[in-house]
Amino acid sequence: DDVLSAYVIENPTNGTVEIGPTSYSLVAHSLVASVYGGAAADIAQAIFNGKSGGCAYNGNTSATVVYTPPNSSTPVNYVITWLTPTPVALGFLVTLPENSALPATIDTDVQDAILDTFTGEDGSVPAGIYSTVYASRYFTGINAIDSSVEIVSVAVGVATVVTGESVGTGNGSTTTFSHTMAHLPVIPGSVTITAGTVTATDNGAGLFTGTGVSGGTINYTTGAISITFSTAPPSSTAITAAYTYLAASGTTAALGIDQIPTLQASDIGVILQS
Repeated sequence: DDVLSAYVIENPTNGTVEIGPTSYSLVAHSLVASVYGGAAADIAQAIFNGKSGGCAYNGNTSATVVYTPPNSSTPVNYVITWLTPTPVALGFLVTLPENSALPATIDTDVQDAILDTFTGEDGSVPAGIYSTVYASRYFTGINAIDSSVEIVSVAVGVATVVTGESVGTGNGSTTTFSHTMAHLPVIPGSVTITAGTVTATDNGAGLFTGTGVSGGTINYTTGAISITFSTAPPSSTAITAAYTYLAASGTTAALGIDQIPTLQASDIGVILQS
């Protein structure tokens, strides 16, 4: 009950083998059960019920199963070990041609479509442990949003948060600051620029807004930003950026047996290309 994803693989050889993109090691004559969700006691019991005797374990989580052999009144304790995978936050960046016929809710529509495919709500196999997430699998759901939707590209990668990246330093007279983000591509709607008590956020469409901010733009693909404050930040005020970008972005994201992909709506961005 409540197991969201599981993957089991064995190593029947006499030596250690490494599997998957993370090169996870399996000792000789062993199995690894990678399980996400569920109660420890239930997982341990299921492995105990299904595992062949003498097969070794791999993993980072253990629980004890108490078993009383037939024709015996003496219980025996068996320590069962399995692998609890590490959640890996994925993100998507969808580029569509700008079109006046697109729904006003296109951003959230795209987020919902991708989440439905990712979780299997659309009837497909959900993303899980030791899987490869293919961007092309998400085309169908995005195209189904509206007949006006056309796809330029869909990129998937690891959603990685950056905090405290320096944009500049106030000198008491300069109001406009320019900067190029160190990591690309930037997920729309994830950017915050801070100068003392003044905070600017991007609106997901390439513009900065906020109290004390008179204007600003960002190019999510190139990372180029320009921010103008209503009043020049005082001398020595640190101006910093926080944002999320897609690390190792491309058409696929491969997960190891020790990883499980996760996804949230805020890590799905839409760029309208003119």
